[in-house]
Amino acid sequence: MKRLPVLEEDQRSIADWFVRWGELVGNVDFKRVREIFVEDAVAFGSKVEMVTSRDALEQEQWRPIWPTMADYRYDLSTLEVIVSPDRLMAMGSIPKIVVNAVRRTARRRVTAPVIIASRVSTPLRRSWLI
Repeated sequence: MKRLPVLEEDQRSIADWFVRWGELVGNVDFKRVREIFVEDAVAFGSKVEMVTSRDALEQEQWRPIWPTMADYRYDLSTLEVIVSPDRLMAMGSIPKIVVNAVRRTARRRVTAPVIIASRVSTPLRRSWLI
């Protein structure tokens, strides 16, 4: 079985989500990033093996890590997207993030976790949430 083709609109909207997330991480904006993660988000990261809530993700992963990074951004040229046939769920994976691991240190590439997103879609609002 092969992956279904991804509409350009979906590819672009997932890329836009990663850009927004990267900006929020880079700005250490915990308040606004909560808007793009659901309350019962399931996630893992460099500091936690797995958490099952946005609050735990913020406290155990984001707050200890984000303030230590600079120049955080995703290499969107490596973005891979899979979208469900009904376009209500998608997975975006970016294997490369460009980041200074500790502010003002040498730049290095690290691997991004796979992001699974579902779309909230109404006639007036169309966005991806984690």
